[in-house]
Amino acid sequence: TLGTGNEGTNNNEFKHPTDVVVDTAGHIYIADQTNKRVQQYDSSRNYIRTYGTVGISYISDSTHYNYPSGIAVATDGSIYVTEERGERLIKLSSTGVQQWTVGTAGQGDNDNAHLSFPEDVGIDSSNRVYVADSVNQRVQIFSGTGAYIATLGGNGQGTDSNQFNNPYGVAIDKNGNIFVADKDNQRVQVFNSSRAYVATIGQSGVSGSDNIHFSAPRDVAVDGNGNIYVADQANHRVLVFDSNRNYVRTIGVSGKCSGDFEHLCNPIAVAIDQAGRIFVADSWGGRVQVFDNNGAYLTTIGGST
Repeated sequence: TLGTGNEGTNNNEFKHPTDVVVDTAGHIYIADQTNKRVQQYDSSRNYIRTYGTVGISYISDSTHYNYPSGIAVATDGSIYVTEERGERLIKLSSTGVQQWTVGTAGQGDNDNAHLSFPEDVGIDSSNRVYVADSVNQRVQIFSGTGAYIATLGGNGQGTDSNQFNNPYGVAIDKNGNIFVADKDNQRVQVFNSSRAYVATIGQSGVSGSDNIHFSAPRDVAVDGNGNIYVADQANHRVLVFDSNRNYVRTIGVSGKCSGDFEHLCNPIAVAIDQAGRIFVADSWGGRVQVFDNNGAYLTTIGGST
């Protein structure tokens, strides 16, 4: 276990971790939201560095973040961060130097130059950047230089295949298929690389705790074999599906919130590394839980319970 077991501001403590990602070198990045920072660790879970300033939001500079909510790391080491309350997408170099931003600090809007409560960010193999722009009910797509490309959704709140209701998570598989955790529609929407609707996982507008329903699905990840992982927040679990969208297994216990190793408590992000290990941001536990590719518990990073 890495961490003191207490909620806090030290390098191995968290306050409301909202996202986790692992790069090709095995480095772990955690959006430590209420601490206003991103924490980086090596593959052995040793602390490397902090991005942002602990507990302090920015005014207009490039070294503070306002509730960082999502993280993605490109193959060249570039880091992308979304700020939930800062209303921005930020690109950093591999050493944390700001390269560019999309959006205006603290000012949300619905045109293509602005965001409104952006929650998550994903990158495809062509370095296109996908942002779950939750309040605007859309996913915004940008180039690696920050230029606007296209929009998924944005047609108002709804349950049609081209609408969302608070999209919170986004992932892109190796074939360019796009997966969107459509939280308040209780589903994951799947689109192909041409942004055409393909399928729905879950049932639109219907929550449940069985293996074909969700309750506030908050994030989605896809591994190299096409397996799909959904952070099913209010059910306190991660559901795993195969590449054909068939249920495989549950991590955690459906409907049971607890701080021991077998349970999760409001999981809101999930990521998979190249070895198939599963990283879950367990927000109410103030920790990241790590499991092997069969769902067996491995270790904990942080931990406030």
